[in-house]
Amino acid sequence: QPNQMRPHTVSVDNFYMMQCEVSNFDYLSYVNFVAEKDSVLAKTLLPDTLCWRRRGTWNEPYVDYYLRHPAYQQYPVVGVSYNQAVAFAEWMTEQYNSLPEEEKSFQKVRFRLPTEREWEYAARGGLQLSNFPWGGPYMRNAQGTRLANMLYISQASVYVDTVWVEEQVIPGDSTKPELKQTVRILSSGFGDYMGVAGSLNDAADVTAPVKSYWPNGYGLYNMTGNVEEMVDAWYYRDENTESNSNATPMKTEDPSGVTRGGSWSDPGYYGIVSTRQYYEGKDSSSAERGFRLVMDVVEY
Repeated sequence: QPNQMRPHTVSVDNFYMMQCEVSNFDYLSYVNFVAEKDSVLAKTLLPDTLCWRRRGTWNEPYVDYYLRHPAYQQYPVVGVSYNQAVAFAEWMTEQYNSLPEEEKSFQKVRFRLPTEREWEYAARGGLQLSNFPWGGPYMRNAQGTRLANMLYISQASVYVDTVWVEEQVIPGDSTKPELKQTVRILSSGFGDYMGVAGSLNDAADVTAPVKSYWPNGYGLYNMTGNVEEMVDAWYYRDENTESNSNATPMKTEDPSGVTRGGSWSDPGYYGIVSTRQYYEGKDSSSAERGFRLVMDVVEY
């Protein structure tokens, strides 16, 4: 379920953020580097390519080619877990700090996932209280051009809700145990991925290259859409109160991870920079979920 925070004042320390989401090329460079030293460890770092498989779809080409085919080098890596993203950040830190002095702008740095505050501050691109990184409530510009890779639905008020329904059980039929299933519904109409009349409405069937569409005021690409971006936050969710709460959810032993920005499979509501989405487990992965890193300067 979504959770959109009410406006409130926050402060952040200085930080640098990657201009684009981490690409397949970036991530495979890391895996190949590790494989030269430890091939067994490298296999544990590979993204879950099976995340593309969905009931009722034919996504096997993405399973086979999305991660490794040269045509997808500059597309955002998906199927990566929180733990894998953290390990990638640690590797980036080690690589930078081991560079010769003449090749470094800073003596020592640290790469990591952004906090929620840092992500939202960067996503706004210097605009205050705007729904989207480009300002305004719409996902198209005055010429009708799409500004982000999301579902065809443009209204920021449209969101996906999830409801539980009971399957009908035939008395005495042991082949049909009592099960619950989720039904995802849109609060207003239905969108599509591919546009109409054979053309793509956002120039992308699933993800788009990491340097697509217009950057925001800070020069950052795809802060809305393309892939949900993991942030360094884990929250307990009370589903009875979370939608109306302005307080930070309480920590717990088994919290949910947080993403921001929405993805190629989400309607516009999830692209609002103040909207949270959740996922379960630090080892879970999704075809809609990726990440970008921030950098702290430890020593100038």
